[in-house]
Amino acid sequence: MEEIVDVTVDGNTIKVRKGASIQEVLEKLRVKYDGQLLVGLKIAKEQLMLETTSYAVETSKGTFILEIEKDNLKLWREILSNIKSLQVRWISSRDIGLGTFTISLKPRLEAREWEPWDVVVSAEGLEVDNTHIIIVRSRHSMTYALPQGLEKLGRISRGRGVISKLKVGDEILSIKPVITSKQLSKMATKLSVKDRITEPMEILTKIKVKLLDKSPIGAEHFMSAIDVNGLIISDSYSTFVRSDTLRRLSIPLESQARRLRGSVTVRVDGGNKGAIYIYKEACPSSPHHSVVGYVEAGMELLDLAEPGDKISVETEPRRLSLLGLTQAEASEILSIYGITHERIGSTRDEDIVVDQEPKLTFHIIKEGRVKTHGLPQSKILKVKLYYEQAPKTVWYFKALTGLLTHKVGKLKVYFADPMIGFVLFEGNKDLAGTLLPENTPKDKVKRLTIGVTNMSKKFVGLIGIRLTDSSEYGPTGEDFAGTNLIGEVVNGIEALKGVREGSTIYIMEA
Repeated sequence: MEEIVDVTVDGNTIKVRKGASIQEVLEKLRVKYDGQLLVGLKIAKEQLMLETTSYAVETSKGTFILEIEKDNLKLWREILSNIKSLQVRWISSRDIGLGTFTISLKPRLEAREWEPWDVVVSAEGLEVDNTHIIIVRSRHSMTYALPQGLEKLGRISRGRGVISKLKVGDEILSIKPVITSKQLSKMATKLSVKDRITEPMEILTKIKVKLLDKSPIGAEHFMSAIDVNGLIISDSYSTFVRSDTLRRLSIPLESQARRLRGSVTVRVDGGNKGAIYIYKEACPSSPHHSVVGYVEAGMELLDLAEPGDKISVETEPRRLSLLGLTQAEASEILSIYGITHERIGSTRDEDIVVDQEPKLTFHIIKEGRVKTHGLPQSKILKVKLYYEQAPKTVWYFKALTGLLTHKVGKLKVYFADPMIGFVLFEGNKDLAGTLLPENTPKDKVKRLTIGVTNMSKKFVGLIGIRLTDSSEYGPTGEDFAGTNLIGEVVNGIEALKGVREGSTIYIMEA
């Protein structure tokens, strides 16, 4: 008879036969797998929660961490089960009282000297149904009514600034066990789809990130970075992981805050500006990092991530970038979120959205409406890019046009004349930087080839498309040595007809 075990995947539990492959489990739950990092938790989390000594106390003013002395864990869990609700009952220069609740242990009076941030349990007036959690604020001698067998409960290890903000009447919203990253790393292991289920386990296939509406630009930047391939890990350290997918793009500082475990930030300056960081350990706030969100689930994936790993990401809210969709597809998505859709430009169902207003997801949600500008497919240039032959120049082209962050990019015509054999588009010298020669032409440049002027010429960063074959000049009119070939137009040549200086051309990758 087959043995059946419980397997939980991203919070969904199913029963599978012992010996089934991870691939079978994912297929049964219809979880898409495309080479992303998978992590299995082979020890029940519940057991770790019983063993942990760290508890997160969430208040109306923020969260602090209570570290319970190991010998007190059993009594603490019993006390915690009796706590229904807590409020700040008093605040003095010596201590803060959080109450009330009932204990079953007989209290006894004990005087001793207490240190700042000590935490004790005291039954005021020796009444078991008038018990408080006491947080010591200053060194002093004091008599407390301590439960039998429980002297000092523990200490406040983190979040002491939150405690200083508390006022009488403030609520304690929750007290939950905290599993440390070190504990998690012991229970977690990397999986492959070929691995077999041999015992009950939890499998994680993605992280869930809650984005902040006070960081609308940074949040959009993060969603852009994960839009196609998920979170690509470039570097992993004990404190954080970093993704360089959109490194070098400029993002403003919108939210400077302490970087907690799970904080998602974007670097706003320096050599790694535009890079995404997710913290495994807490760090102070920094003017170089804008906090854009927090990981709500799946941190174990980041604890085990290594350079080159790809991690699937689910964001709240979902990104509302409609570029590249048809007008009909945009309407369908917006209707799900109750957002009013106004079509402009070409408004037929099959027309392609090339621009939208507002542009940012959080602004769309706030306004509850969006305009989408459509174009017929024949009016959009479809291009094939040479990623392997000219990786750095292709990156520049995509960054300049917006194809790095959206499915539709645009080029502004710099010069066009039907008498010459190419169309020129505006570049950006600062973004181009030191654009070294890369994939330069050898014999002939064919019609509809796309090129960029490299740093050997004055107009570095200028972009061009050849309209005729040439054995002498590249797409920007430069000689072969000054030209980097980055791709070719494969469809939509009609978009170039009749263009003039200042015209905007929309492009998509084929």
